[in-house]
Amino acid sequence: MGLFEPAAKQLGKAFKLAMGTQMALALCSTGAFAANWQGFDIANGKITSIFGAATGWHSTESHDNISNLIQNAEQALNGRESFASVFKSLVAEEAVKFDAAKAVSDDFSTTVRFAQKYKGLEVVGHEAMVHFDNVGDVHDITGKALDIDLNVEPSVSLADARKLLNDRFNQNVGLSEPAKLKVLKDFDGQAHLVYHMLTRSTATHEGQEVFLDAHNGQIVLEFDRAMDVHAGQGQGQGGKRTVYSADTQKAHDNVDESGYPTDIDLSWYDKVLEDGKRSEQADRSALNAYRSSGLVYSYYRDNFNRASYDGRDSRIVSVVHMGLKMNNAFWTNEYKIMAYGDGDGERLTDLTYGLDVAAHELTHGVTASTANLVYAAESGALNESYSDFFGKMVDYGHDWDIGARIMAPKWGRRALRNMENPEEFKQPSTKGGKYWVSTTGPCTRANDRCGVHTNSGVPSRAAVLIVKAIGKEKAEQLYYKVLTTRLSATSNFHDARVETLKECALRFGKDSSDCDAVTKAYDAVNMQ
Repeated sequence: MGLFEPAAKQLGKAFKLAMGTQMALALCSTGAFAANWQGFDIANGKITSIFGAATGWHSTESHDNISNLIQNAEQALNGRESFASVFKSLVAEEAVKFDAAKAVSDDFSTTVRFAQKYKGLEVVGHEAMVHFDNVGDVHDITGKALDIDLNVEPSVSLADARKLLNDRFNQNVGLSEPAKLKVLKDFDGQAHLVYHMLTRSTATHEGQEVFLDAHNGQIVLEFDRAMDVHAGQGQGQGGKRTVYSADTQKAHDNVDESGYPTDIDLSWYDKVLEDGKRSEQADRSALNAYRSSGLVYSYYRDNFNRASYDGRDSRIVSVVHMGLKMNNAFWTNEYKIMAYGDGDGERLTDLTYGLDVAAHELTHGVTASTANLVYAAESGALNESYSDFFGKMVDYGHDWDIGARIMAPKWGRRALRNMENPEEFKQPSTKGGKYWVSTTGPCTRANDRCGVHTNSGVPSRAAVLIVKAIGKEKAEQLYYKVLTTRLSATSNFHDARVETLKECALRFGKDSSDCDAVTKAYDAVNMQ
């Protein structure tokens, strides 16, 4: 996901941030969790890291008490709690099951996320999140109940699906992982049995996330696995960090006519900085990237007790001097790296000078590990907006501009975007208002996947109004909790409003002046 919409030519081979609809590892199946502790988050001594910040009875290292927590959540979904009325139709439907998938907590609440299954298949973007307050009572339930009647026996074989995929891209494409049958509801509300396929990036093909209808062979949804930052139109740092330089002959040999890399391979680059140890090749760009990644790491650690972009303290790898005069920076979840171009000096300068750029892109890594918002239509605009928001929270100052430090004087443009006044750079300030891009589809590259970089101006303006009304600290805590525990892959603007107000009520009280300010902010931008 980028800071702005790339030009079509530069989109051609640019590697953009990988999305990938990746569901959390299942910890257990509903009703059988006590005897089967699996997955990364609660196994292998990770209990303390998840529940260490919690208060009340579920602040514990005991499997028994965590089992009780999940039991309470499952009881809520199965009709033994008042909030379960939301899922009444699902509970009565034998075809639908919920599997406990992940649990996270902070001082205010604990959330258990459940993956929805229809006849044993994952339902993309339709999860249930049970939110407990800090004394262990169910506060509310977030979720989308998918009410469908769908034949889950594919009419198109996997072999034929692979052939259709190859025909789509006019070449044999590889997959990053085996194709999986899933259920997907499109933006028009129609449910599909789909093959979910993640294609691997090569010199001649950009990695794509593809949902192919397993009954008629048509592409239901497709988008790039990477999102970039292109604008065609020290102290207190932490984390494990490595910086490479792509200023090598092998890297230069794999650049297209637009200056973008045609492939990515860390073995082509020189390692110039790692965990404080630098080589003679570590120039100002390398130092900038190292510093920025450390500041972003520290921001998430100090404010949310989050260890790195994935919450698992993974190493943050940066590559500087990517491409040749590349007007871009990107985080790719396919390769798990942050890459910076040098800019062409006409429009953009060295992108390592933008702390908000680094924070924006690394926040896409946070989103991919949590809500995993689909990069199209309103969910994609939310994805972009959350990255802008946290980019600005990390690089907080006297204005709401994004990318001001990387603008070349010759371009005559002050910034990439203005969150406070989106219309300055041709983004809508209200849903459906001036510059709004239709989200009815089809969502293609030609319309920026239904305006993900444009329509993000709406929730971004709401975020500014909220920060001004309730303060930075309250706003960033509120937004982080909503992004990481209340939204799912297909959440839209309405969902963001509803879930933010629910979280606000839990934290500050439903009738508080804070929640009144949040309501007014969403009203002001027509996020109903």
